[in-house]
Amino acid sequence: MSSNNDETKYYQEWKGFLQQTTRLDVRLAAITAVLEHPQTVPDDLWSEGVLPLVHFVDEEDDDDTTTVLLHNQITFKALQSLQYKIETSVLQHPEWVNRLWTRLTDLALSTPPRRQTSQQPMWRQCVNATCALLANLSRDEAGAIALVGTTLPEQAVYRHYPAEELGKDETVARVKPTMELLLSRFLSLQYWDGKMTTSIVNNNNNIDDDDLSKNENAADPYQHMAHVWMNITQVDLGRRFLLQLHHSKDHTTSTTSVLQQLLPQLQSPNAIRRCGIAGLCRNICLAESDSVDWLLHTCKIVTPLLWPLAGPEELDIDEKQGLDPQLWLLTGPDKQREPVAQIRLYLVEAILALLKQSRAARHVLRLQRVYVILKYADMVEEDELVSEQIYECVNYLRGDEEGLGEGSSDRAVAMAYPDFQKEAAEAAAVVLQHVDYDQVD
Repeated sequence: MSSNNDETKYYQEWKGFLQQTTRLDVRLAAITAVLEHPQTVPDDLWSEGVLPLVHFVDEEDDDDTTTVLLHNQITFKALQSLQYKIETSVLQHPEWVNRLWTRLTDLALSTPPRRQTSQQPMWRQCVNATCALLANLSRDEAGAIALVGTTLPEQAVYRHYPAEELGKDETVARVKPTMELLLSRFLSLQYWDGKMTTSIVNNNNNIDDDDLSKNENAADPYQHMAHVWMNITQVDLGRRFLLQLHHSKDHTTSTTSVLQQLLPQLQSPNAIRRCGIAGLCRNICLAESDSVDWLLHTCKIVTPLLWPLAGPEELDIDEKQGLDPQLWLLTGPDKQREPVAQIRLYLVEAILALLKQSRAARHVLRLQRVYVILKYADMVEEDELVSEQIYECVNYLRGDEEGLGEGSSDRAVAMAYPDFQKEAAEAAAVVLQHVDYDQVD
């Protein structure tokens, strides 16, 4: 009995060291102890002691630079501790999970320091760790539901004040939901550290999808949001968010979807961004059987998927027939294929998912000459799993459709590009004219 009392007293003291009323140096020492021995921390201490520490302080909130630095060091260590908690155990207490979502999204959307001080790198580190936590929390379906349900209500806006306080102008104090704000942050370059561009370009080219949080390069603080977008495609509401159309207010630009805004990230210098968006495309192509026509014709998803798989090979005239000019006009001897095998796998799986959807989808992909890009990609592919998926794609692309007879896929391409067949026949005739049959055995 005394043993339990001593243990309770010990944890109560530890909790007291973490509370906001404690001196900053004591609080920093306490959270450091949590980080060093997280396996000994009880659940109550996580929710009542560690979680309240997740709060970034700007210098404008406190003139004492040393105090601000200590505050934010404590926040960063608390985030690192929570990362361990999430990776090693299941969060079973709904109340504390909801508080965790709220704390993390608030910090992810916190205002960066306005002055060029040492707090800007610390802010990026905290936001980077926060987004990694959001990515890990949303990896399973339950986490994705919690995130989408928490941040993406059916109504597109929140009302911060009662209707009677707004008067007749109901647009006052109405803001976009959290997901919209996070998307805006993710797509903006203003939060990147321009001095660290080289480190982003040289990011780890062997990314393990099961090891998101171990990338500590915070030059791009919102990089891990790419995996959040991928994770929310597990649930219908998340896919609806990504496929919803955005209409411009001035009607001067064409209507685009969130997915179309994210597709250029497949060419990002940051491999984490590319990996998350490639996985998102794979999931969308697998799940949205009713949207295949829109994906192929309106979204034009094929070219963004093929671009990272295209290499420096010089294509023949016949190989360029039907191929998007971007895939051969903008390539050349310096064009490099996607170096990360996991990303290549996601891209090929996305194409395979489209091929499996319908005969009409396969017809479109044949006419877009997807086979040409995959053929050259497979010649240099070193990853066995990627090569197997390419092989399956080729079987669909070159295989005959049921009921159309032998050679139906080749005939479809020949009928679509008669000039290609004429040029091929003329080239073959020229070759035959130069054959010296006396030298033929």
